[in-house]
Amino acid sequence: MLMYMKLSRKEKSEITKERLYRSAIYVTGRYGFEKASVARIAGRAKIAIGTFYNYYATREALLTEVVLKLGQELRQSISVVVPNGAGFFLREKVSFQQYFRFLRKNPYYIKLLNEAEIFLPEAYRHLSVNILDGYRRVLQQASDAGEIRRINGLEIDGVALMLMAARHYYGQYFLHLCDENGEIPDEIIEIYLSFIHVGLDARMQ
Repeated sequence: MLMYMKLSRKEKSEITKERLYRSAIYVTGRYGFEKASVARIAGRAKIAIGTFYNYYATREALLTEVVLKLGQELRQSISVVVPNGAGFFLREKVSFQQYFRFLRKNPYYIKLLNEAEIFLPEAYRHLSVNILDGYRRVLQQASDAGEIRRINGLEIDGVALMLMAARHYYGQYFLHLCDENGEIPDEIIEIYLSFIHVGLDARMQ
């Protein structure tokens, strides 16, 4: 005899909110921000439109959460796989590989970012600043530890922005080369790492 546990109101609410979140990712990724209507999002989540507004005041509130939460999920997925005490170049290699695994599981991520810059500029700016701040810390620590050549001030920001842009466009143009698990060919990894080594290797100064 099967036993079914009755869900609490809070648990039901969390399930509904997660369905809306996942639905919004799919609908926005497929149709774009402009056509990602509340009706489409609620319909895919299999909830009433009126119920949608019990969770989000506006469509933009949900889409803002999507952009910021996906960015957080990416950062968390990378932090899990980077070994403790990893040097800068190993960290870059491991995080670069994980980035593509994440994109394979979340194929709409880059499209969402591109459109967020236009339709949700504040959310996009917040996410970009978080990524930039992370790179600032990593680069400063690596520079102080002698893992990369000495850089500081505006150069740290300049290097961080180049690394951010490289990853973004590598993901946009090379994702189709990954296998079903998101493993990127070694050749692409070597191209990326060679670029970084030439610019940042401590022996190059």
